Amino acid sequence: MDYSFPTMPEGIGPLYPVVDDIDLLKRLLELGVLTVQLRVKDPEHPMLNT
Repeated sequence: MDYSFPTMPEGIGPLYPVVDDIDLLKRLLELGVLTVQLRVKDPEHPMLNT
């Protein structure tokens, strides 16, 4: 049985990475990932800007 996901030329569809690190987010975007969710676990973190 083939359990792999089908190719989606318009992006990854309903699947997307969820990251908690801005550097990883930037890297994924530079690699061409179209949809990424940044999960902020600590809204008081000193590295966050408004």
